[in-house]
Amino acid sequence: LLRITEALAVATFPAAIGMALVANDFVLVVMGDKWFDAIAPLRLLCVYGAIRSVTTLLPDVLVAIGQARRNAQASIAMAIVLPILFIIGAKTGGTVGVAWAWLIGYPALLIPYFGLVALRAIGSNLLQYAEALWPAASACGVMAAAIITTQRFTTTLPRATRLGLLVAVGGVAFILTMLLLHRERIRAFREVFSQVRRRKPIAPTEIEPPEAKG
Repeated sequence: LLRITEALAVATFPAAIGMALVANDFVLVVMGDKWFDAIAPLRLLCVYGAIRSVTTLLPDVLVAIGQARRNAQASIAMAIVLPILFIIGAKTGGTVGVAWAWLIGYPALLIPYFGLVALRAIGSNLLQYAEALWPAASACGVMAAAIITTQRFTTTLPRATRLGLLVAVGGVAFILTMLLLHRERIRAFREVFSQVRRRKPIAPTEIEPPEAKG
């Protein structure tokens, strides 16, 4: 689970967080000024998408270990609580409030119902889960700093040109950070993907998640 989660984070975090960072230019260039009000909820939903992308397997883990009842309980809880949060969010903040409801409510329900039980079942914990996310998260941090810095010095550029530049800067920053700080993880991913293409069994010791410290 941690190996797959780490790979999903590397694949999805830069796209989701990158879109959140360039949402203003993206919406105005691609969709036009009349969609200006969609910028704020888009940013929040991009962050939600990043979280969602690395938690989709947790319910399946519960089913696999015979915890289908807890899985059903969590689904019922989400079906009851999330609509209430959506109504509150819509009344207090409109579409932005609904986006905040997604961003806050989903993790708040997911962690106690899915995360803790599923991770315990595979002999892991939240610290190891967080360490599996660290390569992608740290590279996204550098990417965000690069994009924000570039935004500050490109305010006079045409918006479409600026958007293209921001995407390029963000992509280069993410890739360079992965190569410089997490090269061993990339090498491990390549070895596993190579074996998958050759349809050879993957040893359980390959791409071991980072060991919990302390």
